[in-house]
Amino acid sequence: MVWVRYLHHVVVSSLSAGLLRQATYTTTRLGIYTVLFEKMTGQDGTPPNFLMKALIGMTAGATGAFVGTPAEVALIRMTADGRLPADQKRGYSNVFNALARITKEEGVTTLWRGCIPTMARAVVVNAAQLASYSQSKQALYRDR
Repeated sequence: MVWVRYLHHVVVSSLSAGLLRQATYTTTRLGIYTVLFEKMTGQDGTPPNFLMKALIGMTAGATGAFVGTPAEVALIRMTADGRLPADQKRGYSNVFNALARITKEEGVTTLWRGCIPTMARAVVVNAAQLASYSQSKQALYRDR
């Protein structure tokens, strides 16, 4: 019964952090990509070439990762909390509690710890993912 309560607490508390991470990272990167894609589309409706799509994806990924890093830090802290000894547990009740306590106890810059490697990873992933998705979509619509 203790394990069930523990598992429930970990899943519920970590879920809020995971949802916030998706809400911040994913909406930012897709929003930035869409806006930049539209700005780089020619007057005649010609979409950007593949290289430009990759550059737009890199920008969107880096921006999304920067915006999403605080939620990522909270998610990692909340997940790791379950494996700490009882006297070292932080006991965050939800993601907002984690963000507020991290800021208060360790300073606001702690929320962006690990930001550079996260952004570097996002640049690569989004350059490939978003550009190839857009290129495939363009090819499929062109054949109609």
